[in-house]
Amino acid sequence: MMADWNVFFSTVSQTCGAVVGIFSAFLITKIIADQADFSKLKDKVSDMIGKSDYLKANFEKAGFEGVNNSELKDLSDNLYEAIKKEKLEKDPSHYLQFVEQPIYASKASVVEHIQTAINRAKKYQREQELKKLEEERKAEADRLIEKALGKSHINNMRLWERLQKPSIDHSDIPSFIAERNYLASASINRKNDDDKREQLIVDANHQVSLNKKLLSETQGSDVAQKLVSHSLSIVLLLFYIGVIYPLSFLPLQPNTEITLSISAFFDILFSLKGVLLALLTISFSFLIITFWRVNKRLKLTKAEIDELIEFSKPEGISTFLKNYCDNKC
Repeated sequence: MMADWNVFFSTVSQTCGAVVGIFSAFLITKIIADQADFSKLKDKVSDMIGKSDYLKANFEKAGFEGVNNSELKDLSDNLYEAIKKEKLEKDPSHYLQFVEQPIYASKASVVEHIQTAINRAKKYQREQELKKLEEERKAEADRLIEKALGKSHINNMRLWERLQKPSIDHSDIPSFIAERNYLASASINRKNDDDKREQLIVDANHQVSLNKKLLSETQGSDVAQKLVSHSLSIVLLLFYIGVIYPLSFLPLQPNTEITLSISAFFDILFSLKGVLLALLTISFSFLIITFWRVNKRLKLTKAEIDELIEFSKPEGISTFLKNYCDNKC
C-alpha cells in the first residue's frame, strides 16, 4: 500500500511539474515578446495624443468661435427682419425649419438665437404700437392747436423741429475705390481662412478615427495582460499544490501514516527535505512574481487611457468639430 502512495505522489509531482514547466516557459516567452509590442504601443499612444493636442490648439486659434458667432448673429438678424411684422405665436422650434443651420453651431445655440430674434420682434412691435399711439396723440394735438392758433403756427413748429436735428458729417466716409479694395482684400482673406478651417476639420476627423482604432488596440492589450497575470497566478498555485505538496510526502517509509497537521508540517519544514523544498519554492515563486510584476507594468496609465478616450470623440478636440459632425456628417 505504501508503495502505491509513493507512485501516486511521484506521478502527480512529475505530471504537474511538466505542466508547470511548459506553461511557465510559454508565459515568460510571451511576456518578453509583449514588452517590445507594448513599447511600440505606448510610443504610438503618446504620438497620437500629441497630434490630438496639436489639433486642439489649432482649433482654438482658427477663429471658429468668431465665425460661429457671426453666423448666429446673421441668422438672428435675418429672422428678425422676416418676422418682425408677423404674428408671433409660434415657439422657437417652429422656426428651425425656416433657417439655415450654421455648420459650427449646436441646435441649442440656434434655438437660443431664434428666441433672441423673437424677443427683438416682440419689442419692435411694442415700439411700433407705442409710436403709432404717439403719432395719433400728436396728430390730435396738432389738430387742436391748428384749430386754436391756425395752420401757420403748426408749420413754424415743424420747421423748428427739423432745424434742431444734427446734420450728417460725410467727411469721414471713405472713397468708393478704397472701400472696394478693402472689401476685395477682406474677401480673399476670408476665403483663405475658410480653406484652413476646412482642412483642419478634415485632419481632425481623420485623427479621431485613428484614435478610435488605437483605443480598440489598447483594450485588446489590456485583456491579454490580465489573462497572462491570471495564468501566472494559476501556474504558481499549481506548482505549490501539484509539485511541492506531493514531494513533501516522498519518500514514504513502510507503515508510515499520512497525517495532515501543523506539527507534521513543521516536522517536514525543519528537515533537509523541507529546506530543499523551501528553497525550490522560494526560487520559483520569486521567478514567477518577477515576471508577474513585469507583466503588470505592460499597461497604459489611467491618464493615458482617459486622454485617448477623450480624443476618440470629436468634442475631445473641439466642440465646433462635434457640431460640424452633427450638422454635416
